[in-house]
Amino acid sequence: MEGGMSADDTRRPPTNGDYLGDYGSMSSGGAYGVSKGIDPMMQPPSWQPPRPTYFHTMSLGLLVLLPPVKFVAVSLAMVFLYHRLPGACWTLTSLCLSVSVLFMLAPSVRDGPRYWFNLGCLTFISVVVANVASFWNMRRHFDLYWAYDGQRSYANVAPNDAALSHIDAGKILFSNDAHVDVSAAVGILAGERYCVAPIRGREPAGRVVEHWAAGVGCCGPAGRDFVCGEVGNRYARSGLVYLDSLGPEREPLTFFRKAALEAGAAHGAVPSKDALFVAWVEDPDTAQAAFWSQGLRFLLGSSLIYTGVSLVLGECFTSAGAPNQQKTNWIRGAIERLAAPRT
Repeated sequence: MEGGMSADDTRRPPTNGDYLGDYGSMSSGGAYGVSKGIDPMMQPPSWQPPRPTYFHTMSLGLLVLLPPVKFVAVSLAMVFLYHRLPGACWTLTSLCLSVSVLFMLAPSVRDGPRYWFNLGCLTFISVVVANVASFWNMRRHFDLYWAYDGQRSYANVAPNDAALSHIDAGKILFSNDAHVDVSAAVGILAGERYCVAPIRGREPAGRVVEHWAAGVGCCGPAGRDFVCGEVGNRYARSGLVYLDSLGPEREPLTFFRKAALEAGAAHGAVPSKDALFVAWVEDPDTAQAAFWSQGLRFLLGSSLIYTGVSLVLGECFTSAGAPNQQKTNWIRGAIERLAAPRT
């Protein structure tokens, strides 16, 4: 027929592998759709390379989306269930890791990118990173929230009341005459500066102090400029107790006690054997809820960041697995089309 086209060609619509030349002739497409026997410079500017044979939309979606899905699932389980069902969380982690290993061991069915191995690596990394980030988040935020949820609250506590009488306290609402004696504040340097100041009442101050306001990095040398918690808030009369049962709190408590002993030498304020150290706040319930909010923000932020990282890694793994000759041909053709003179 005219233009060198057969009768079969007139009945078959062009495909991604075909290209209609300037004279209407149809040629079979080569690698990445560059027509055989036709100079890439002769391709029309709107020409786009067809989908390569190694590419599959669902496969790419799985490679990009499954790792962040695992990250979020493991993170949610560790954050919200670990304090009640640690065994279930470790079971989920083990199951996710086992599936990732099975992906990595799956044989390749054709030449080209090692799709299942790449998928296994990405999902394995996502589970490990989720566990590390979730444990940090738990220890810094959610463990504290849950711990205070299980402690007792005491109201109208006089600063001179024996701390032993409410040693199980998580929240203390002091009497209206309670205040922080910043003039007797002390700070010691041990990597960070640990600061304490006695909580006094209207009654004459004794040598033994039962309750102390405390904080980290909130005072100058020798306790000057003590601004821990809400000490500057004239409505603050409460304390969120530093708990001895939590891992992250043990180290500060050790240094708080050392600082309080130094206060005895400097200001004559000696901590009692059972002295309680508190974060000075106006509303202890709001202070507790802040741990929950901070934990949720960290969970959301880490999930978004890892999703972005997973998108980049998935695309990199996919591009790295492309046949080199196909990538080279397409890049060469694209460069030549851009450099071609416009008529």
